[in-house]
Amino acid sequence: MSEEEDQAKIEEEVTEETNGEEGSEEEEHDDAEREVASSMVSSWGYDREGETLSVQFVNGHQQSYQCSPALWEEAKEAPSPGHFMHENLL
Repeated sequence: MSEEEDQAKIEEEVTEETNGEEGSEEEEHDDAEREVASSMVSSWGYDREGETLSVQFVNGHQQSYQCSPALWEEAKEAPSPGHFMHENLL
């Protein structure tokens, strides 16, 4: 293999490794605490390891709830975080 081919192979491997790492960071970031547009909830975030949803309410109260990963995925797509909480967690 020529020196140029060796360098191309190394660059390809680094790109593959970097792409794999970015995907996991994106997933973790997707679960990070985020502000939401709600009259009841100001922000929430998810801990996949503990399967816990942490909620910051607009009145300043903080609460954690057991929440499966599937339910968290539904929560992120809910048009109304408050309504979602009433229907699924409270």
